[in-house]
Amino acid sequence: MKKIKYVICAALFAALLVMLAAPAFAAPGGATGAGATNADATYAGDEAAEWAAGAAAAEGAAAAGAYEDFGAILSGYTYASQAGGQDALSPNQSFLYRYHAEVQERREYEERKRQEEEEQRLAAEEERRLEEMRRRVASLTDAELSELYSFDYFVERMRILGYYRDEYSSTDLNYRNAVIRLQAATNMRTDAVLGPVSKKALLEESPVMAHDEVSTPASSGFWITINKSTNILTIYQGAEVYGKYPVATGRSPGLTPEGKYSFVTKSVNPAWGGGGYASPVAGGSPSNPLGKRWMGLSIGGGGRYGVHGNAAPNSIGTYASAGCVRMINADVEYIFEFIPVGTPVWIGTDSRLADFGIRQYYTIAEPPAYEAPPEPEPGPEADAAREEREAREAERAKPIILDEDLI
Repeated sequence: MKKIKYVICAALFAALLVMLAAPAFAAPGGATGAGATNADATYAGDEAAEWAAGAAAAEGAAAAGAYEDFGAILSGYTYASQAGGQDALSPNQSFLYRYHAEVQERREYEERKRQEEEEQRLAAEEERRLEEMRRRVASLTDAELSELYSFDYFVERMRILGYYRDEYSSTDLNYRNAVIRLQAATNMRTDAVLGPVSKKALLEESPVMAHDEVSTPASSGFWITINKSTNILTIYQGAEVYGKYPVATGRSPGLTPEGKYSFVTKSVNPAWGGGGYASPVAGGSPSNPLGKRWMGLSIGGGGRYGVHGNAAPNSIGTYASAGCVRMINADVEYIFEFIPVGTPVWIGTDSRLADFGIRQYYTIAEPPAYEAPPEPEPGPEADAAREEREAREAERAKPIILDEDLI
């Protein structure tokens, strides 16, 4: 009998231990569990009430297996964690709090990853759209461009891109400078004619791409090439293009020397000696053919050949000098400030620069090749497919208009 009593007492004691050790759960919205009761006794005021309600909801969610009920878990365990740290939580509550933190972090990571993938997808779609637009623009003729876009549109585009500047009182001269700056930037011959390629280079979805290939830079810093075929002065920084500017070179091919030189002198408001055929002109005079800046080349000792300004702005982009290299006054004054004495200067035609390991050219995107779609079998489905194809082709054939206000 005593043995039975001992067994019963041991069983009751074990059951009591199990009840005390087991976490208490309540269904969401139901009575609070043991964790909530402990919190209610530990924390006073509104925080205790919120902790109790939240803990009950969270434990109820856990009991139901709804561990994804992060709102309930947060509302229940944030207060306890902030007020008393992890030690204020029961083992079950501590597990749920850590579980929530890990899963929430994972969800945030997956959301960031999803957003990044969506941004990459949208960027790829935009690039495909632009490439299609470039190819469509590439197939337009000069007459079609003139029909689609007004003169004012191209002038405004040159303003937006920084080519058109109000440097002179003459709008014709400002326009001319804008065109040759555009052409220089895209490695075109600087002839001051806004032809079909120049117009396409101004479009927002331009198919015209400039390319500079340099096998061995003359310096890791600034250095210069002067291309006599295109009349473009290019400033490189290492192998990268820093800037391109239209110039005038010798009126005959042999007047501007070709080779690898450097700047050996620099002068502000240089005087002009007359060249043996005219009267000298004082430095700083508006009629001085050297303009207001002189950068002398090593060939001839720095006083015979150089890069300088001008007193004949309409000559820039042409073959007009006695051998020197003329620039737009604003351009030479700009580069004068940061191009030092000692800067390498390589001069030559396209072929001579190629011998130096330099290629400067432009490309135009090819229009897409037409591919005839397969003909569907006769019937209602074929008619619907044909109508859809015709609608798609009609949409593709619409003119490209970038700014309706200027057309």
